[in-house]
Amino acid sequence: MAKLWNVLFISSILFLTACSDRSNAPALSGIIWGGEGNRLTIAPATGNPFIDTLLIDNHGRFVWTPDTVEAGFYILQKNPENQILLVLQHGKPIVIDAQYFSFPKGSRVEGFELHEDFLELKEVSKQWHNDLAIISALTSDSTWKPGVDEIKSLKHKQDSLTDSYRQKVLTLSQHPLVRMVGLMQTSGNRPLFDMWTYKDLYFEVDSALVNYSELREVRTYRQEVAKLYALQNKFEKLKAGDSFPNLVLAINRNDTLTTSDLKESPVFIGLFDAGDSEQAAVQARCAELLRQYRWRGLKAVYLNFDSTEVVRDIPQFYYANLEGGLSPELKEELGIVNMPACFVLTQTGIIAARNVWDDRLQQVIGQLVEK
Repeated sequence: MAKLWNVLFISSILFLTACSDRSNAPALSGIIWGGEGNRLTIAPATGNPFIDTLLIDNHGRFVWTPDTVEAGFYILQKNPENQILLVLQHGKPIVIDAQYFSFPKGSRVEGFELHEDFLELKEVSKQWHNDLAIISALTSDSTWKPGVDEIKSLKHKQDSLTDSYRQKVLTLSQHPLVRMVGLMQTSGNRPLFDMWTYKDLYFEVDSALVNYSELREVRTYRQEVAKLYALQNKFEKLKAGDSFPNLVLAINRNDTLTTSDLKESPVFIGLFDAGDSEQAAVQARCAELLRQYRWRGLKAVYLNFDSTEVVRDIPQFYYANLEGGLSPELKEELGIVNMPACFVLTQTGIIAARNVWDDRLQQVIGQLVEK
C-alpha cells in the first residue's frame, strides 16, 4: 500500500508541474523509474559545448534548471548508447516519464512530440553506416584489386545502398525538423543527401523551417542553404546552349591553353582532383571512354588540381596540373560548384552538356563526332 501511495504521489507531482504556469516550470524535468541514485547528462547537440549532470533522487526524479537555455537541439543520455534527442524552446518545458533500464525506449515525453521520430532516424542512420562499413571491408580482402572495373563496382554498391537508406529516411516523419536532421546525416565523408544533388529537398525544408528560426541548428541550416541558393545562381551562369567563354584554361610549362585554341573540334574539358580516390576513378573511366574517339576529331583537356600526373599518351589531348586549383574568378566564371566537373563543347564552342559521365558522356560525344 505504501508503494502504491508513493507512485500516486509522484505521478500527481508530475501532473501538477505540467499543468502549472509553464513559464516558471524547469526547462526539463521528469521521472525515471528504477534510476534512483544514478545520473543523466545533457549537452547541446551543436554549438557551445558543455555537459550538465542531472542527479536522479531517491524517488527517481530529475530536474534541469540552468540560468539560461539557448533554444536548440540537446542530447539527454544515460550513456553514449542510450540517449534521446530533444528540442528545447523558450516557454515550452519538457517532462519525461521513462524506465531507467530501457531508456530511451518506451519514454513518454510531454512538450516534445518528435522524440520517437528522432530515435527511428538514429537507428536508420546507424544501420546505413554499418552496412557501408561491410561493403568497404571488401577492399581489405587480399584478393581484391583496385582496377577500374572493381572501383566502379564498389562505388555502385555503395551508391545503391545509400540510395535505399535515403528512401527510408524520406518515408519517416514529414515534420521539417526531422527532415532537416535526416538531410544532414553522414557516414565519414559521405553525406546521405549531397547538398547539390538534392538541393530542391534542402530548399523545400528551408521554407518549412521559418517558424523554427529561434533554434540554433535551424539558423545554421538556413545559413548553409543560403549559400546553396548562391551556388545555384552561379551554376546557372553556364548551361547547355550557352557559349563557353574564351578563357585561359591553363598555363603549364610555359604553354598557354585558351578555349579559342580548341575551336573547330568537339571538346571535352574535365576538372579533377586526382588525389581523391573517387575522382581518380571517374577520371580513369573518362580516359578509357574518350580514348576511342581520339582519331575521330575529339579534343580533350584534363585539368588536375594536384600534382598527380595523368598518362600523356594521346597527342590530341591536353594535360595540365593546377596544384593551386582554379582561381576564385575562374570558378565564378565557369560556375564550378563541386568536383569533379566537366564541359562538352560543340565545334563552335557551344556547351552541349556539363557534368555528364559514363554512358551519358559517351552518348553526347558520340553524337558530336558523327556530325
